[in-house]
Amino acid sequence: MNRVWPVAFGCLGLLLVGGLYAQNTDTPKKLIVEKGIVYGKGGTQDMKLDLARPTGKGPFPAIVCIHGGAWTMGDRADLSRPTGFFGGKSLIEMLAEEGYVAATVSYRLAPAAKFPAQIEDCKAAVRFLRKHAEKYAINPDKIGAVGFSAGGHLACLLGVCRPEDNLEGMGGCEDCASAVQAVCSFFGPTDLTGPDMTNDLVVKSIMEPWLGFNFKDNPEVYRKASPVCYVNKKCPPFLFIHGTRDPVVNLRHSHDLAKKLTELGISAKVIEIKDAGHGWGGKNVELSSQKMLEFFRETLK
Repeated sequence: MNRVWPVAFGCLGLLLVGGLYAQNTDTPKKLIVEKGIVYGKGGTQDMKLDLARPTGKGPFPAIVCIHGGAWTMGDRADLSRPTGFFGGKSLIEMLAEEGYVAATVSYRLAPAAKFPAQIEDCKAAVRFLRKHAEKYAINPDKIGAVGFSAGGHLACLLGVCRPEDNLEGMGGCEDCASAVQAVCSFFGPTDLTGPDMTNDLVVKSIMEPWLGFNFKDNPEVYRKASPVCYVNKKCPPFLFIHGTRDPVVNLRHSHDLAKKLTELGISAKVIEIKDAGHGWGGKNVELSSQKMLEFFRETLK
């Protein structure tokens, strides 16, 4: 494995490539933005989200946005911070202007919090939005998820896992469902049992701090954290967007999960970004953003 792994996997996602942040931080007048909303508990810790929504009664479809950072770093603010790629707006503001209630969520980070804390928190956030759908003008039957890198992995788990998989946690709003109706993954890992995820460098620097075990000692936890192991006929549509030269998360991760989904008759498409690595800039941002928006229009509206 290339030594770029620990640094590259810390990439916070497509939106932050190049560090291009806009100077204008004004919130567009047509949007309502709320930050620091407590959505539940991660152990004893208050878990928070930032939310942007259109004005009007709605109800609007919702999209949960999940940051990357190798499950050990990153912050929800990475996706609520203005970026030059969207004309001075953040991802959640851009999505709100497209007619969605968009929420970027915090989740507990490793090594302090081991798996499945991260997916438990994301599921609690979905349940919170569904429970408070009327307050935030959300259509509770139309909630999607988008994630980047490690966040893409968590978005995939949201899409494939069912209550009987025992990853719901006790973060709050347990009387509501955590299911999502569409998933878009940007270069997220889907199978943690392959050699690219279980070699010594990756295990020591990323997997062991997060999963708590070496693969050789406990392969079952690696399987339990792998979205490909949960595919079922009730999964929602998926879109995968992935660079063909990603040195961190091999392109095969998107294709492997897409293949399993399509074999069960579930819509799953892989968009390959030619010659791109683990994240990208320039015209590919516009291309991939448009593909994401087209997907959510088809599946949530």
